[in-house]
Amino acid sequence: MKTLNSNTDTSVQDWESRFMEKASLHDNKVILKGNVNPLFIAKNISALANNDGGEILVGVYDEMGTGLGAGVDGVELETINKALQYLDDKRVEVDVNMYETRAVFQVCLIRVPKSRTVTLSNGTPYTFVDGIVTPIS
Repeated sequence: MKTLNSNTDTSVQDWESRFMEKASLHDNKVILKGNVNPLFIAKNISALANNDGGEILVGVYDEMGTGLGAGVDGVELETINKALQYLDDKRVEVDVNMYETRAVFQVCLIRVPKSRTVTLSNGTPYTFVDGIVTPIS
């Protein structure tokens, strides 16, 4: 399987903010807080792979609608590695890159290609229904 060609240019200053702005407009871009459960990351990878592929930015939050604002809370590589262990299909070639932000936090950009077969997370295939990760029945 090919590695997904990303349209996220990580060489641009404040690329994380731009990603977060675009995430609400695109079904194939997901943002997750840094303290997210690794299994939930794996479910998002499964859902993207079972659709058209996409990108996940882990270690940021966007709560503009709640008045809390947006920002970076960071994520550890260990969390990402745990998430990858939940994937049942090791043929899914996700591209994982850690970046240090100006706020001295690490964020992770995961690029997920479209899978040729059904991709399972912890034994279950996932997709997106109205933007929500949902098991495929």
